Amino acid sequence: MDRKTLIAVALCFLIFVTWDRLVLQPRLSQVTPPTTQVQSAPITPPEEPKANSLAVRTALGEAFLGDRGAFFTDFRLKDYTLPAPKQTTAVTLESVTSQSRQMNLSFDHPDFRYLHHIQGELTATSQGARWTYEDAQIKIKREFIASESKPYVDILVDLEFQKDHPRYAFLSLNLGPSENDTENQERQ
Repeated sequence: MDRKTLIAVALCFLIFVTWDRLVLQPRLSQVTPPTTQVQSAPITPPEEPKANSLAVRTALGEAFLGDRGAFFTDFRLKDYTLPAPKQTTAVTLESVTSQSRQMNLSFDHPDFRYLHHIQGELTATSQGARWTYEDAQIKIKREFIASESKPYVDILVDLEFQKDHPRYAFLSLNLGPSENDTENQERQ
């Protein structure tokens, strides 16, 4: 660097230090934060209601529906068993997907993130089950239609937004491998 650049940098530094000491520090010392006394009381989280589950029968087995975030809590196939050494154990949702809960509804708008973990009202119907939830922002209805003659569960999701609404809704299956999944390790 040449001499003029060094002098300019030194002058800038001197101006910043002078400004800080003569202007900013006096202003900050005049402002005093308000003092408030806070009484500490033990905070107990609200007791969560017990999660409920309801089984519907299909041609392949039983689908267990949950009343919280995930649509399905389990699925047990009746005519299938796991390979040795667990041959007596029926194939369940967790044994296939490595997760105990499946199928979630989420949105791209941050105001609706809480809906991922809500608890609604789950009731049995003549065709399967109905799950409902309503608050000031949204009304959600899930219809599960199952039959012992069909190998699947039909799901109808109805959303009514009260005010703002997101641009996108995502209905997702959570299929992730686990560390104990030997088949996934063999695929690598």
